[in-house]
Amino acid sequence: MKQGVLFMAAELTVVKTKPELVTVRNRSVSPYGFRHALMADHLEEHLGSLRKQWCEIGCLARTMFGRNSDVNRKAVRQRMSFAFRWFLDRGIFLVIDYEAHGAGHHGEAKALKIYKPSAQLTLELQSAHSQIDRMLRRKEITQERYDKALQILGG
Repeated sequence: MKQGVLFMAAELTVVKTKPELVTVRNRSVSPYGFRHALMADHLEEHLGSLRKQWCEIGCLARTMFGRNSDVNRKAVRQRMSFAFRWFLDRGIFLVIDYEAHGAGHHGEAKALKIYKPSAQLTLELQSAHSQIDRMLRRKEITQERYDKALQILGG
């Protein structure tokens, strides 16, 4: 007669923790690469700063990928359209500032921030309206998302 080993079934649960930015030498770095939730945390840090509310593409590249290089800045810029839609689906408007055409930049994204409504920010509101018009024209957002963006902007 063969003897077997009896195993007791144990219930295992997998708990996922929310990704967080890690502080390394007084700057925040993503240990997970590019994550929209971590991008939101980083942009919230910028909103808390009175003198630097805009986050430049190089700053975001340094936070998400560990270094500010041409390749990382390009990777961040390629994710801007999807990031805008991700934030918009959560009821947050992401204002993206574009370079002027010329000198080799051709209208690429240079900085971004989370839009917070205020009476003094008429220039920012005008920029946000031109941004969503541009995105709709380029088919980066649908008419439904365009209407949602207008609703967030209050118009």
